[in-house]
Amino acid sequence: MNDHNLALLTVGEVLAAFVPDAGKAFRRAHSLHRFTVGAEANVAVAVSRLGLPSTCISRVGSDLLGEAILDDLRQEGVNVSAVHVDPSAFTGSLMRETPAPGSTRVTYRRSGSAGSQLSRSQISRELIQAHSHVHVSGVTAALGPEPLDTIRALFDEAHSLGRVRSFDMNYRSQLWSPEDAGPVLRECAEMADIVIGGRTEWDIAFGSEEAGVAALDDQTLAVVTDGAREIRSYRGNEQLTQTPFPSQVVDPVGAGDGFVGGLLAGLMAGLDTSGAIRQGAYCGSRVVAELGDWAGLPFGVGGTVDIPEDDGAVQR
Repeated sequence: MNDHNLALLTVGEVLAAFVPDAGKAFRRAHSLHRFTVGAEANVAVAVSRLGLPSTCISRVGSDLLGEAILDDLRQEGVNVSAVHVDPSAFTGSLMRETPAPGSTRVTYRRSGSAGSQLSRSQISRELIQAHSHVHVSGVTAALGPEPLDTIRALFDEAHSLGRVRSFDMNYRSQLWSPEDAGPVLRECAEMADIVIGGRTEWDIAFGSEEAGVAALDDQTLAVVTDGAREIRSYRGNEQLTQTPFPSQVVDPVGAGDGFVGGLLAGLMAGLDTSGAIRQGAYCGSRVVAELGDWAGLPFGVGGTVDIPEDDGAVQR
């Protein structure tokens, strides 16, 4: 694949988030910050900030929030030409607060939104062919049968073209139960070349981390995040651990997407697995240090960023 084809294609709903200052309850706030968020969009922004092209397939309403989302993504260098503006549906949104460490609460307004109506008609062979990697998350799979079918179409076409497929399990309890999510997350994971998930998500999809690693193809890169504990990765006979980077947490939301974006950009740029995971961990640590899902993401060149030498160590 030629270098000019190194680019990431993501598929998923993009939302407008309304968030008070860190440490403040939503009901006590007289002013709010507006952010553009969404698991896949956050990853696209991370890859773009690190210096590689990214494209987002999504749907927004023909409304002020949709216009703001498109403007935010354009300013971050994300290609939004594949985002459909739907005049008959509204742009999804969420309200979020973190009044104290570990107490984040989220309320969604996304049922029936434009983004929840993603369809396989938005997936084209030509668009996938223009990208080296495709990425989606379990959030999209949770939105309903049609978005799930969109994932299947994306991964099938990407596989036929020899593109790298990544899947972040990203379980959201407000969208579906563990019983409903488990079989779907497993199906999507088994179609992917790179699978990322928290320890609990591996339990939901496969019963355990060990069972999940055993169920996947030997050449699949399986990555397990575990909060403040070490990150673990498996591929064939190679097992790595990565110590998370220290960070003062202002807003914990978005750390996982920052990790995924840093990991994927590193792999796209040619870093080995340990280097890419280290970069992902660094990006995740930068996200939580600022309010918003990607405000703190670092900037890089060609898919990589300089990381302080005394932070985070990979162990084999």
